[in-house]
Amino acid sequence: AHLMIRINDANNEVVNGIIQKLEELTEGDPAVDAIGGYGYVRSELANKVLKGTYYSLGIALLVIFILLSAIFRSLKAGLLGIVPLSISVVVLFGLMGLVGIRLDVATALLSSVMIGVGVDYTIHFLWRYREERRQNRPATEAVITTITTTGRGIIFNALSVIVGFSVLMISSFTPIRFFGVLVVVSILSCLVGALVILPAIILRFRFKFLEPVSDDIKVHKIKGRRVMRRVAMGILLALLVSISASAQDARDIIKKSLDVVKVSSFEAASTLTITDSKGNTRVRQSAMASMSLSDGTEKRIIKFTSPAEVSGTGILIFDYPEKSDDMWIYLPALRKTRRIVSKEKSKSFMGSEFSNANMTAPGLDDFSYSLLGQDTYLDKNCYMVESIPVNPDLEDEYGYSKSVSWVDENSYLVHQIYYFDYDGKMFKSIINSDFRELDKAKGKYMVTGMKVINHQNKRSSEMVMEKVALTPTNESYFSVAYLEKE
Repeated sequence: AHLMIRINDANNEVVNGIIQKLEELTEGDPAVDAIGGYGYVRSELANKVLKGTYYSLGIALLVIFILLSAIFRSLKAGLLGIVPLSISVVVLFGLMGLVGIRLDVATALLSSVMIGVGVDYTIHFLWRYREERRQNRPATEAVITTITTTGRGIIFNALSVIVGFSVLMISSFTPIRFFGVLVVVSILSCLVGALVILPAIILRFRFKFLEPVSDDIKVHKIKGRRVMRRVAMGILLALLVSISASAQDARDIIKKSLDVVKVSSFEAASTLTITDSKGNTRVRQSAMASMSLSDGTEKRIIKFTSPAEVSGTGILIFDYPEKSDDMWIYLPALRKTRRIVSKEKSKSFMGSEFSNANMTAPGLDDFSYSLLGQDTYLDKNCYMVESIPVNPDLEDEYGYSKSVSWVDENSYLVHQIYYFDYDGKMFKSIINSDFRELDKAKGKYMVTGMKVINHQNKRSSEMVMEKVALTPTNESYFSVAYLEKE
């Protein structure tokens, strides 16, 4: 037979008392098989939740004690840190008991949430207070400074969490609504613990680990720091000398690589082949002339002759040694000449993977240089030189964050260049495959074959110089008027 007991008061204490009384009455009675029912199951669940909450709280506070003691190198720091947390826990569970909110699986989680938030606030406050005290500020002033600086951040953090969880309080589902209320109370308790209780304890009891360092210890530390500073300065000086020498060598290498391809004047024809990612090609032919002036300025004009869609298009370049270059483009369809401004120099040259900046010699002072080492390129010993634009404006003008050049150790010809984007990834490379010696006496060359590969969009372009002649050039070629002449 089943014996059923109805209970009007479902309080856990009442249920536990009844169960205990039943167990005493039925102890040793063979007719009683088991005690069960909804009240019994709920009571057992509540007991396990309560036991688990005590256990988890104890473990959490112990771990926090160990961590704070290790961070501040003082056992008192561990004790000081758990005091406001313990008070906050008491406030939370006291409020739950006062308003009759049951301790269940959901509400039991709040203690862990509160401890996680509270220890964060505590560490921030203690750390900033200690830094203020080590600046020899009085304790009261250090507390005020900490509250008005770090304390503001703690308050804003608490408010953001409170606002986020406060929406739960408007839920029609009672357990969710209670959970929202308790989270808000928990965060407020942690806030009061960190900014009210903790400062009060600090001002009432002076803790050595938060006090200014004594003069004897300071002298010892200062002496040690001076020794370390001298050693560091010596190492730094040696590194700077080494880096400076390396940078100077790298700069000289690049300067020689620019000089070796600089000739007084020449005329040539060129073929530009543009290949898309699917292997389709377009061919554009042009004639060009170049002239170098005594002040180092190089003037160059390029006029396209075919196909018909670009025929008559002209580009005029003034490559200055010590200032930004000037570039103009003539568009025959519009019968208009337009100046190419600095921000457009990183854009495509006539639809190819070459940029407008690739058509001019880079300014020597536009980059900082470093020698990365030596490497072999097609059985030729080369210097590997890294070039980095000296400011963001030049990065935008050239269109890359850095480049690495393979410069022949003997001839100083550049065989290959890697270009890197703003994320530091190599996105483009130029291979100079052919050179022609134009002036053997002066050791002057011209790049007659160059190919650029865009490793991101899988496109490539190749420029081949033909009918190259080292000959005096008419200076009238290098004017906007001649550029517009058809």
